[in-house]
Amino acid sequence: MPKISAPTVREHHEAVKARLVEATERLLREGGVKALSAGAVAEEVGIARNSIYRYVDSVEDLKMLAIERHIPEWASAISRSVDESASPEEKLVQFARASLQQSVSSSHSWFMELMSSAHAPNKHAPRATQRFSHGISPRESAQHGVDGIHGQVDTFIADQWAALDVPHQAVWAAYTRNLVFESFKISDQGGTADEVGDALAAAIHGLVSAARSQKAAEVS
Repeated sequence: MPKISAPTVREHHEAVKARLVEATERLLREGGVKALSAGAVAEEVGIARNSIYRYVDSVEDLKMLAIERHIPEWASAISRSVDESASPEEKLVQFARASLQQSVSSSHSWFMELMSSAHAPNKHAPRATQRFSHGISPRESAQHGVDGIHGQVDTFIADQWAALDVPHQAVWAAYTRNLVFESFKISDQGGTADEVGDALAAAIHGLVSAARSQKAAEVS
């Protein structure tokens, strides 16, 4: 049995896993996804590379667990930035700007990069072997959180377009969602929050104007 540094094997397991996730986050902050590998994480923590797989099934698990830690904070920050008394159009802009601001802050850029590219696990992939007591793997737990955030984003945007009462709401909502997530990539490539945010706001106002013009044309 490997030497443990906690009162129980379970506590030791959880402590090492926490260190793995912290190392993963440090690597993501400093070098992005390209800097992340099993070897790099193991070196950060000071364990053998293959020892990682006692705690998680893959580096992908570590990415997802790093995301999961920040989901409540991200959701709260976005929620605080939206004025419930504003018009649906302004809510869309406020939401988009707040999301972008989170993406360009030094503490969240890596997180938003992963959030914008995180997808549900391949249903044909091997089943995870590391399980929690309630029957789901670390990857499944984190993916549930990511899916929840994507669902909240989709619902919020869809609700605002529904309140705008224009035709083809699902199409306009999809355009808006894509604009928001693409803005994360643009900011990551060097665009400032103000520059990208102003362009994003203008694009959303443009979508609303186009949707209203289309409605007027269809009515006439």
